[in-house]
Parts: sequence; C-alpha cells; structure tokens
Amino acid sequence: MSVWLSRNDENSLYVRFKYDEQMVTKIREIPGRKWVSDRKVWMIPFTLESIRQLYTLFEGTMIHVDSMLMKESSLFNNEVYMLIYERS
Repeated sequence: MSVWLSRNDENSLYVRFKYDEQMVTKIREIPGRKWVSDRKVWMIPFTLESIRQLYTLFEGTMIHVDSMLMKESSLFNNEVYMLIYERS
C-alpha cells in the first residue's frame, strides 16, 4: 500500500491512498484532518507536526511526495528528509 502527498495550498496538503480501513483509522489521528469528498483525498494541515505524524503513523508504508512540493518546501528539504533517513 502506498500514500501520495501533494500540496493543496499554503496551509494544507492532500493525502491520497487506496481505501483501506486501517489507513483511514490512522489518518483520522492527525488533528485538523478533513475528508474532501469531491476530490476523494484527505487534507491535513501543512505543518511540520502534521507531516511528522503522517510519517510516524504510516511507518513501513511507501510515501510518495509530489516533486514540486519537495522543491518548494523547506519542510521537506530538511526536517522530513531526516525523518525518512531515520526510518531507513
């Protein structure tokens, strides 16, 4: 199972994955998360804490981060890379 992460706007990220009850239970643990039914994605706050929690909750799951998000976000260029390497 994989998770895809992309930017919605300056304050939120989209999280997408194939429906799986356990994964839905996990994403619901992130404060401020919201289901966006017309896009069929979850939206989470674009904060370091939310990103850390996402990586912790989905440990062992491949997380694909949109390349544009990686390029434009210092959160991914620094902090999240450290989380990824710590998990390896």
